[in-house]
Amino acid sequence: MTKTLADMTAEEREECVGMWAEFRSTRGIILGYEAGYVRLLSPNRVGGDREVISHTHIGLTHLLPDLPRAWTPDGKPVDGKWEEGNVFVCFDCEPGEYPVSIEGLTEGGMSYFSEPPSGIEVDIDKYGEGTGEARRWVNDWEQS
Repeated sequence: MTKTLADMTAEEREECVGMWAEFRSTRGIILGYEAGYVRLLSPNRVGGDREVISHTHIGLTHLLPDLPRAWTPDGKPVDGKWEEGNVFVCFDCEPGEYPVSIEGLTEGGMSYFSEPPSGIEVDIDKYGEGTGEARRWVNDWEQS
């Protein structure tokens, strides 16, 4: 079993602020601690559009070291840069294919989706094809 936050010293726990953790089936980003509880920010929990802050028991909360850190322990953004990209849409595709692809302009590579991700605007013509622009935050991270 993974080491829980309760197995760590207070100093080790403070270094985990900004990292992803899990309490039962709730995943979130560690905001801080108070009186034996962890404050987790759970973005878009249960399909909603708003963020939820949960107070979870410190002894039952596990780190998720395979997910990248959201921010540094002092609240600053992790080092990285914005990558611009092009979005291509073609809804007239074969079954099992993804109609939306995003090509990174600086790092290269393609990402595929069943529909344009939230916040990305795409101009689609009468044939179900279109293009748009996207950008994402790119950084190098290491598993802890």
